[in-house]
Amino acid sequence: MDPVVGSIITGIIGAASAIIVGVINTISQMNKIRDEQRETFNKFSAETGKAMALTDERIRNLTDEVKKHNSVIERMYKCETKQSLIEKDIEEIKQELKRKDD
Repeated sequence: MDPVVGSIITGIIGAASAIIVGVINTISQMNKIRDEQRETFNKFSAETGKAMALTDERIRNLTDEVKKHNSVIERMYKCETKQSLIEKDIEEIKQELKRKDD
């Protein structure tokens, strides 16, 4: 075999080996990055889920507090209405007593 042909074949084999190693390395790095991204996404999803659950619980608690508050407001409105009627009745009674005294 001619030494020039041998050198060309050796060069082709070396270049092919370098390309194959480069491709394998690139694939390996891409898989590693993809796995890291999945892990990060899973952690983020878990943390987001916990935060959402906590937010939902806080909203439920606030809703209960608002319902209690509204109940108090309704009761106070009824009390104030009754108080107003009672005050009118007292005023009428005072006026009647005053007329009787006169």
